Amino acid sequence: MSYRYQSSYQAPKVYQDEAPQRRRPSAQPLMVAMLVTFVVVSLLVLLAGRMPFSPEVLPLQGPTYREYVERDRARLGAYGWEGESRNVIVHIPVERAMDRLVERGLPTVVAPAEEVLPADEEAPAEEQPATQP
Repeated sequence: MSYRYQSSYQAPKVYQDEAPQRRRPSAQPLMVAMLVTFVVVSLLVLLAGRMPFSPEVLPLQGPTYREYVERDRARLGAYGWEGESRNVIVHIPVERAMDRLVERGLPTVVAPAEEVLPADEEAPAEEQPATQP
């Protein structure tokens, strides 16, 4: 091993003025990505109406609107009763109930009468608070 200075070796020169140069990115990969995205989106839009993704309609279980209406109309148009022997609820047709209301009128409640005093007795005067001068 030699400790002599070799003149053939040259150290790299570093210049303070120059910044490292960046390489500009290529536009080709960006354009390819945009083209692929456009094609995929276009195919999705074109095929969206042709795909069989429509949901299957299932009928609802239970009574329908027509059954509710028919049952209620039958009850409103007929005489009947419900309940046990002590707690009986009676119903009559709506038309008959309206006729009875016209015949009898609405029920009235008699207001309690005020105490009527004979003419020779006077009502006691109400006490008024005394005013102090």
